[in-house]
Order: sequence, then C-alpha cells, then structure tokens
Amino acid sequence: MKYTKVNTVDSYQGQEKDVIIFSCVRTEGVGFLNDRLRVNVALTRARKCLIVVANFSSLQTDKTWKSLWLNAKQRGLIRDIPKSCTNLVDLLKPQAKKNK
Repeated sequence: MKYTKVNTVDSYQGQEKDVIIFSCVRTEGVGFLNDRLRVNVALTRARKCLIVVANFSSLQTDKTWKSLWLNAKQRGLIRDIPKSCTNLVDLLKPQAKKNK
C-alpha cells in the first residue's frame, strides 16, 4: 500500500523512507535549521530521493545550508519554482545543461 505521511523532522529519527520531501520554507530567523544535528536527521532519512523545498536566499546565511546549496547547484540539482507552477512533476525531470 502506497501512502503519504506528513511528520516532523524529529519523528524520523532512526527511520528511513524511499522519498522525503523536506519543506523548510518558513525560514524567518532560520530557527531549528541552525541545529546541525537536526539538519543531519532531515537530510539523511531518504533512501532514494530527497527533495528540499526552501527559500535558499534566507538559508544561505548559514554556512551549512550555503554549502549544501552550492553543492547541489554545481551538480545541476537546483530547480527554481515559478509562482505560476501547477505541476511539480515537471520540475523533477532532468534539465538540459545551459551553456556558459
């Protein structure tokens, strides 16, 4: 049986799931996202696919998040989501590399 489970980062301590969508869009003051141990739990629970939905312009004030963002950008894994987006599946498809 396939289903969607919504829970907090702390609830996934010691567990893994095939796909994790980690939403950290409410980043005023960054909050618990400054706690490297809790961030580690959030980022290491996915077996096959981790999708981080975030306002990275806010998160880049933290060196751990900035490093994660830079690494993902270098590997072509960053997707900007336009406000007009109605189909998130299209955003997950591989994008052609842009010529510099």
